[in-house]
Amino acid sequence: MPQARFPPPPESPGRSRRCHRRSAVPPAAAETALAAFQEKWLDVAPYLEQAQQEDGTFLFPIADNASEYTSTMTSAMQAVALGVAPADEALPDANEDINDLF
Repeated sequence: MPQARFPPPPESPGRSRRCHRRSAVPPAAAETALAAFQEKWLDVAPYLEQAQQEDGTFLFPIADNASEYTSTMTSAMQAVALGVAPADEALPDANEDINDLF
C-alpha cells in the first residue's frame, strides 16, 4: 500500500522542512507533549523516541481504561447503528458507564 504524502508545512523560524518531513511528530509538538505528561509524572519519552525516528511512526497514547471505554462505546454505537437501541437511550447509558470508570 502506498504511503500517504502530505504537503510540507510552511517554513517557520527554528524548524526546517527536512526535520519535519523525517519524523512523525513535529519537534515543537513533541516537546509540548513531553512537558505536559511530565507534569502528571508520566514518562512518555519512549513513545516520542519512536515517533521522532527517521520514517518513524507513533504509538497509541497512554489512556486510563482505554480498552473498557472503547468496548463500551463500540457496543453502544453498534446498537444505535443497527437500530437495536435508540441513541437517546444507548449513549447516556454508555456515558454513565464510562464516567464510572474514572
